[in-house]
Amino acid sequence: MSPRLPLVLLLLPLGACVATPPDDPPLLPDAESDDVIVVHAPFTGDATVAVIDPSTLQISDGLLGLSGSDWVPQTADGSVWLLGRYGIDVVRRYADTEFGAPTFEVSTGAGTNPQALAWCGGRLYLSRYDVGDDGGGDVVVLDPDTGAQTARIDLGAWAESADGTPEPAQLVPLGDTLYVALERLDRDAGWVPDPTGRVLAIDCVSGAVVDEYVTGPNPDIEPAGPALAVRTDTGIQFLVPGEGLTSVLEPDALSGAVDFLGLGAAGDAGLVVLEQGGDPGNEVWCLDLRTGARELLDTRAERAWSVRSGPDGRVWVLWRDHWATGEIETGGIAVYDPAACSEITDGLLVFPSDPAAIAFRSGS
Repeated sequence: MSPRLPLVLLLLPLGACVATPPDDPPLLPDAESDDVIVVHAPFTGDATVAVIDPSTLQISDGLLGLSGSDWVPQTADGSVWLLGRYGIDVVRRYADTEFGAPTFEVSTGAGTNPQALAWCGGRLYLSRYDVGDDGGGDVVVLDPDTGAQTARIDLGAWAESADGTPEPAQLVPLGDTLYVALERLDRDAGWVPDPTGRVLAIDCVSGAVVDEYVTGPNPDIEPAGPALAVRTDTGIQFLVPGEGLTSVLEPDALSGAVDFLGLGAAGDAGLVVLEQGGDPGNEVWCLDLRTGARELLDTRAERAWSVRSGPDGRVWVLWRDHWATGEIETGGIAVYDPAACSEITDGLLVFPSDPAAIAFRSGS
């Protein structure tokens, strides 16, 4: 992952327990996802895996302990996966959310820092962020039964500097096309993003790059129906495959420097979390991804860490203690309905340590 280091690292205790959501949690009978997988961890220390039932928001915690904190859950090909990122460089496959022994665990290559998995066109794709002993700055195809690498898509042609990698991060499949976001950070200049990022379209059957979109700096992509919502360091864009990008939220619409900009989407409805100008307060906005119309929903003192779109049309925001407030805020997860511009959770879903990563296992 690209670094977002706090000035103060606050260590919170880990524990194995069954956590409960706030009193009288809302029932969500129309939720389509089977499970929400969460990794929670302090910034340094070890991580723990939990699962949330999206219909009741009930949390089952302490399901699996992990050495180190830089782990992310993924779902693909009907299974749950765990990627050990920086300095871990492994991928594990689990048959279900009981998290017994993994079906397999394989190295992704020393120093390759795996970022995301996606199942598309009957193939398992993995993005590798770094240049390591076995490559990097690429997307590879893995055998889903063994984890063996069967093909490699070299993305070095899109590197913005001499660091050798365009920093491929998120993967989003739409039909038989896989979209990969290239952050394009110049590490030799202090991880400064190039003025333009890239979103590449890969044919899932052949593995060929078939289209390229020039975005704002440091893009992050979320599925938005048949389109993509693109968050950059300078605003929000909307990508319709085959048609191109349109700008939804321009930089001059934001007052002051942006410290954090997160985006989740459900069709044309978006949810934006914004922190600006050194002010530790975070604003939560509802955004029309077609027209740019927006409405302020909430403000929070916690620090937004990640904003992710669920397959049920809801957006899940991971909040952590904010290093700049002088107070210790309890981190947790809030769930929002961007179409209705409302918060579903009544208080945060909390864990023994702050949430770090999330994935969704869709109905099967």
